[in-house]
Order: sequence, then C-alpha cells, then structure tokens
Amino acid sequence: MKKFVMPAIAMLFLFCTISSSFGDTYWETYEVVEISGNSLTLVNNEGAQIEVNKDPKDYKVGYNVRYDDVRDVLKKDRWQDYTVRKISSSSITMVHKTGDTLTLKSGEMKTNLGKFKKGDMIRYDSVDKHLKLAE
Repeated sequence: MKKFVMPAIAMLFLFCTISSSFGDTYWETYEVVEISGNSLTLVNNEGAQIEVNKDPKDYKVGYNVRYDDVRDVLKKDRWQDYTVRKISSSSITMVHKTGDTLTLKSGEMKTNLGKFKKGDMIRYDSVDKHLKLAE
C-alpha cells in the first residue's frame, strides 16, 4: 500500500504545482484599419488600437485578423464579413469591404442558400465553407 500511496502523492503534488498556462492561447480578433510600410494598425471590437510591426503580405484594410501578442504571431481570421451581391439557387456572389468578390457554388458549401437575400451582411468561414448571418 505504501508503494502506491507515496508515488500517488508525489504525482498529485507535481500536477498541482505545474502552471496551467502551457496550453493557454492569447489570440484576439482585430480588423486591419491602416497599412503603412512594414506595420499594420489593428483595432479590436472594443475600439482598442495597436500597431504591429509585421510585413503586410496580402493583408488589406478591412480584413479580420487574429493576433497573439504573447508570441507576436499574426494570421488571417477564418471568418470574414461579406455583403450578398447576387444569389441564385445554385450560387452566391459576395463582396468584401475591401472590394474583393467571391462566388461560391451551392455544392462547395455546407449552408442552405435559401435563408439569405441580396444585401444581407454575412460571415464566411473560409476553412469549412460555411455561411451565417452577421450579428
């Protein structure tokens, strides 16, 4: 019994003292509001503005991005806001704030097109090809 209790107590002690922050993530969603040189100005939903010294690559003003300020990593957000320009039973054409146009066929996505109409603000998930109405 002692052979089991002592290692169990040691394991419990180690488990309780190791910081739980190893798996924490610090990603926050921002919108690109300005691009100048090698820096991007980002604003979050609460209006807080930060400047990130990153190569703008293919980011444009109006894109939603994810930024981890602990690891200093920037990536495109999978959810982007679009406005429905044209819709039919077989496809949907959307326009982004940046002016980018995207046309999807109904077979390419997992969403029923019947719930959208021209002019609706929608959110598009570029990974799962899912559409939903913007809040």
